[in-house]
Amino acid sequence: MDHVSRICLVFGFGTIAAVRLLAESPAAAVPFALDDRGAVVVSATIAGHGPFRLLVDTGSNRSAMSETAAAVIGARLVAKSEVVSSAGRGWRGVVEIGPVVVGPATRPQLLATVLPAEDLRRLGAGVDGILGQDFLRSFNYTIDYRRRQLTWNVELEASNDPGAIRLTLRPNEGRFLVELPQDKENQRIVRFVPDSGADMVVMFERDGDIPLALSRTYQLASVSGLDGRREAALGSIAALRIGAETWRDCPVAVLQGRADFPAVDGLLPLRRFSRVSFFPNEGVFVVVPRERVPLPR
Repeated sequence: MDHVSRICLVFGFGTIAAVRLLAESPAAAVPFALDDRGAVVVSATIAGHGPFRLLVDTGSNRSAMSETAAAVIGARLVAKSEVVSSAGRGWRGVVEIGPVVVGPATRPQLLATVLPAEDLRRLGAGVDGILGQDFLRSFNYTIDYRRRQLTWNVELEASNDPGAIRLTLRPNEGRFLVELPQDKENQRIVRFVPDSGADMVVMFERDGDIPLALSRTYQLASVSGLDGRREAALGSIAALRIGAETWRDCPVAVLQGRADFPAVDGLLPLRRFSRVSFFPNEGVFVVVPRERVPLPR
């Protein structure tokens, strides 16, 4: 079972001041590829080398690269960092890289964890690393799954398309949480990481409690992340409300949550939308639902 193989919540150390696109720069789109599991892969140059194929992971706060790519650019090892994922903990080397360029979006410097070959294979064939929120949170951007375009420097006003759902986006430990009220009175709110790397909805169980009740449980299964495999319960929830949209009989993987990250109730798979837009400074997350596209089972 490799159903949620790229679910990875990475919590590292240190941040670097955000570098923005020039305010007068127009929105600019770059193409991306979808791998066989629906993950977004972009072409990037690093320190003038490349192109490298990087997996866009909105659920990770730290970018990462392969040992091979780090050697190609002559990246300097600066530290070791503990990486925490849904599968557990592990230690990784940290290298200084830059500039990192994806179309018109540039960061002069990042601290990236180094992925051994075995971990890299879990990301998919031909992937050289991960582009995380240490890069992404510097920009307003849209991931358009239908057109397979990543657009930088988008305007919030331009996201008000018919059917678009505007949600609250809050920073948390170097990545973001989206607030999903589950009733009209906003008395019951779940907070999910909007995750381009997740295959399906994930909920975290703590002390026997999960944020939304399961309508049925199918089986126990083993799922993998960058740091190994762990047990999960696969089932479904009767309804998950996402603004005006409701996912009914929604398949879900239930994993044991981490007590030191109590704000995170689960992961929201972005590939189940037609388009998603992040506006970090405004605290806004906009999604456009797919029409008549069945959820995975």
